[in-house]
Amino acid sequence: MSFDPLKRKPTTPANLTSPGLSSVRPITLAGVSPKVKPLQVTTPSPGFLKNPDGTFRSELDATQLRKARGWYAANASQYTPAVIRQIQSRLREAVTGRVTDAFLQAVALWQTNFDLYGAAGRGTSVGKAEYSGYTPTGVLTPEQLSRLFPSGLAKPTQVAAYATNAEDLIARWNAIGGYDGRRKALYALLEQQMKAAGVLMPKLVLSRMEDSLLGVYSGKEHSITINSSFLTKANTEQKDIRILLQTLYHEARHAEQNFAIARLMHGTGMTSAAVYTQTGMNMKLIQAAAKKPLRPDTPEGIVANEWYQSKYGAFAAQRNKDLIAGREVDRTIRTTEEALALLRSRRADIVKKLTTNLPAVEKQRLNTDLSLIDQQSKDLNRLLQQLYIQSADYNAKYRALPGERDAWDVEGAVQAYYLRNLEGK
Repeated sequence: MSFDPLKRKPTTPANLTSPGLSSVRPITLAGVSPKVKPLQVTTPSPGFLKNPDGTFRSELDATQLRKARGWYAANASQYTPAVIRQIQSRLREAVTGRVTDAFLQAVALWQTNFDLYGAAGRGTSVGKAEYSGYTPTGVLTPEQLSRLFPSGLAKPTQVAAYATNAEDLIARWNAIGGYDGRRKALYALLEQQMKAAGVLMPKLVLSRMEDSLLGVYSGKEHSITINSSFLTKANTEQKDIRILLQTLYHEARHAEQNFAIARLMHGTGMTSAAVYTQTGMNMKLIQAAAKKPLRPDTPEGIVANEWYQSKYGAFAAQRNKDLIAGREVDRTIRTTEEALALLRSRRADIVKKLTTNLPAVEKQRLNTDLSLIDQQSKDLNRLLQQLYIQSADYNAKYRALPGERDAWDVEGAVQAYYLRNLEGK
């Protein structure tokens, strides 16, 4: 296991994808309107109350209700009465714009009953148990708000359309006309989704990568790079093509996230130049986003703000620190594995020599070398185990980043739709 957010591997819980590590520069006064409204960080959820057996309580008690009301009060600049009314309408509750106990209980009921497996291809773990919904807190976090108000590539209709069209392409893949035919088919599939989501079409770049690498999104270039080797193989297995196409959707979601962030920044009153100064995003994407400014006090704006704070705002420095540290762990793992392989090779040579007729003095020397190599190998193996644990920790942190969590969930939704509706048909 290793940590490298610049590389995209076949879907497994330990593998990662990333738009890349970009420098985050502080915004300057140049080009910034004095009317710019600063974006506020959404405070963390107060969590849920547990039963004695470790499971969650399905109905909120007085303590949980008090915590939930306090959370909405702390985030009132985002969760305005207008937003609360939209939530109440979506939940089919009385539309008052007020955070009442009835509203909080309705949110908790939705959290408990939500089909997270279908929406993200995963459940919620509580201790050793896994549930199909969210833990009931009464607090609609930005992540949960994105489920209640799905947009763009996260809409169930778009997920269904993409999964269906992807299966059609998979069926035709090995007879589609070689490299050029597959390239055109990938472009058409991506373009269809970007157009439906209202996002500027990213450049589709084909590049040779290792077979285990599939694709990556670049915010600087607003491009999705796909492993070109998948377009040249004569007989690719359907499951491998499916993983490739799900990766394409994952990376497309990163493009949509960047677009939403730029829209949000414009919605605060920032100019395109100021957005570029802070983010380094592709200017064409920024200018396209300027035509669709997004208010922070809307469901979609609250969701985009969580992505913004992670990549370019309050948590950007820690995010980049973790990425750099994770890369260093990955580099150390590679060098340690190489050193261990060299020791194993040297050991094999010594063992082979010891089977031949050698003077006693030479055999003694070789046995001494063998003991030293064995100790060094033991030390390196111990170090590797520690590094693997560190790598797993950084992988978990990376997968928990709002943008990554969301992109993996959108990819998971495509997989879930396939398993539920298309597999075997």
